[in-house]
Amino acid sequence: MKHNSKFFLVFLMLFFASCNVNNSPKNTPPSPNFKIGKTGFEKKLQTIFDFEKLLVGTSLDRNFGISKTGLNLTFKVKDLSMMSNERMHKHSEVIKFETKQSLLKLDSYDFLNVIFKEEMKDGDFTKSSTVTIKKQLK
Repeated sequence: MKHNSKFFLVFLMLFFASCNVNNSPKNTPPSPNFKIGKTGFEKKLQTIFDFEKLLVGTSLDRNFGISKTGLNLTFKVKDLSMMSNERMHKHSEVIKFETKQSLLKLDSYDFLNVIFKEEMKDGDFTKSSTVTIKKQLK
């Protein structure tokens, strides 16, 4: 009986030692870099339309086991209500074109999220409104 418990203990130690646990996320999107740098890209787009700040990020969508990597471009604007849907659509087409021209590792991204965001501060509260337009890059 003593030998059986030692054998069982050794078996458990070998079993757990052989497990390969990987907690890193799969298919992490690469960090977006531009040929002219982020500030150069921001200045180039500011000549096209007026916005306060550009935020760049990535997203990963998983549908039915298929992963798609996206690039998020968030434009902080002063007054979102002054921009019509048609105007935002036209801006998003120009942004898509400029992104295709300037983005390094373009083939790493499947879609582009163009996000127009307005933030209003009221004391301790921050209220925000966003409009998101999704464009395919491939």
